Amino acid sequence: MEYLRLPRFDQRNPAVASDGRFVTYVTTTLNNMIARVEAAINAIASIPEIEAALAGLDAATQAAQTAADNAQAAADTVTAASDLANSYPTGLTVTATDAGASASISISAHTRVYGGGTSVPVNAGSVTALAYDTYYYIYYDDPARAGGAVTYAATIDEATAAQTGDRHVVGATMTPTAGQPDNSGTPVRPPGSGTIQREVEL
Repeated sequence: MEYLRLPRFDQRNPAVASDGRFVTYVTTTLNNMIARVEAAINAIASIPEIEAALAGLDAATQAAQTAADNAQAAADTVTAASDLANSYPTGLTVTATDAGASASISISAHTRVYGGGTSVPVNAGSVTALAYDTYYYIYYDDPARAGGAVTYAATIDEATAAQTGDRHVVGATMTPTAGQPDNSGTPVRPPGSGTIQREVEL
């Protein structure tokens, strides 16, 4: 911190000339004192302006940070959506079985590979009480992209099973007619669920 220091008079020198006027060094010293006092007062008076300027700078910095955070969040959302849309399972089998009074579909444990290259293990599971002789898409929702113990579901609507949001498509299969042998399903293959429909059409 810089303190205010004013010039001092030299007591060894006369302050007044023979004509009664101050000598030059006295007037110079007084003028220097006045100038320094004015500067100090003006600095104090400008503190609110400085504080206002700093507040404005802080607000601008926060706004810039918020904009950067929003842009990053938007970019992350786009990346996450792309990673999911292009994800697929490996090491997977899908089997449809006549369970007696209805059909069921069993899904083996497998690995989900995302478009960005990361992967997670996913537990085995099944969907029961399904109709016979019906083509089903199998999927699960996984908001955290963590895999593990997921809850599988089946739908006859391809749009319902689309890989968007948190939905992960596993594959598809036709359930057998009552009393008929098991059917093997078609897993999702790279780059995503679109290959299921193409393979069915073939």
